[in-house]
Amino acid sequence: MTVYVSGVGIVSSLGQNYAEHKANLFAMKEGITKNTYDNHGWTLEAYTGRVFDDPKVPDCYQNETRNFKFAFSALQEALDSSGVDLKNYHRVAMCLGTSLGGKVAGQEALYRFLDGDHEVEADLLSKTSVHHIADELMAYHNLVGETYVISTACSASNNAVILGTQLLQDDECDLAICGGCDELSDISLAGFTSLGAISANMACQPYSSGKGINLGEGAGFVILVKDKALAKYGKIIGGVITSDAYHITAPKPTGEGAAHIAQTLVEKAGIDFKDVDYINGHGTGTQANDKMEKICIINFFQKQHSLAVPKVRQDTHLVQQELLS
Repeated sequence: MTVYVSGVGIVSSLGQNYAEHKANLFAMKEGITKNTYDNHGWTLEAYTGRVFDDPKVPDCYQNETRNFKFAFSALQEALDSSGVDLKNYHRVAMCLGTSLGGKVAGQEALYRFLDGDHEVEADLLSKTSVHHIADELMAYHNLVGETYVISTACSASNNAVILGTQLLQDDECDLAICGGCDELSDISLAGFTSLGAISANMACQPYSSGKGINLGEGAGFVILVKDKALAKYGKIIGGVITSDAYHITAPKPTGEGAAHIAQTLVEKAGIDFKDVDYINGHGTGTQANDKMEKICIINFFQKQHSLAVPKVRQDTHLVQQELLS
């Protein structure tokens, strides 16, 4: 069964909505800026994809995390652009990819505790779970259905879209809300810095310098449906999830894992390698990732024909494959 994309919404360092993001992206505008992060005696200067203005949300959500606000705004835009009436759908699946969820709220609670505030309110702690954002979005829209939260770092939102597609194809839901969200925080910045993967002195240059990654923040959502009449942004013809099982943070250098999933995907989608004319690479700007990807692309795609692979990122590496790459 074919699954169609009915609505799209986005918040990023390039724009507060899909149209703005797309216009700035095609105009080659820079979404990466140098920023200083100073929190609790810890200072870091890094090039990041920062969203400077928080999206507007209803008054009841003013005290929510920025991550929630990103997700709320992007989902609302996706629903508006889709034009679907959620009241007509009795089985709605929420598939959300996120690395941190509400962990920034937990970070704030910890800092306050360390500063001597040992009576942190329960409401703040309740926002720390990875599933909090998905639960609140379902409740706000009065939706009944399954909720899935996927936390697989860079692949989280891609996996969410694949899961939503499978749920529709298996008739487990009538409409799928799929997307991802993350905000920049001490946790993510410290984590990638400890791995030596941050490009602190320059904007990321995938497949060239190997100086490291630029982290970013934002959210992206798509509305997936079965009805072709509601298709406004194309269709999904295939998706595959697998793992190298090689290393906890690094892919297999030979590119075998990437090649295997590429082969599986084109077969599942019923297409040929020559039909692929664009690859949205992971392109982290690190030697571990980029060398492997180049091997895979050269050996398994460009042997067939020439194709486009974006080299310079004007936006950001959101902590999940650019939130719906």
